[in-house]
Amino acid sequence: MNKNITTIYWILISGLIIRLFLSFLPAFESDQNAFRYWTERLVNLGPANFYSSDIFTNNPLGILYFFWLVGILKNIFLKN
Repeated sequence: MNKNITTIYWILISGLIIRLFLSFLPAFESDQNAFRYWTERLVNLGPANFYSSDIFTNNPLGILYFFWLVGILKNIFLKN
């Protein structure tokens, strides 16, 4: 195998192991609560009406599409 490909392979594997280890650490609570709130707001209002000067919304629209999808899936599969 090419030496460069082997090096890249081991860097990617090492990064994966580090990320898996770090995933067991607790999340930053205020960020997690903001993500939950934004997800619910997106499901209720949609992306077109998400931004407002009344609330703090500092994320770009790209990640908000992901939150919107997660919120829709949550409402479909976890009906409360």
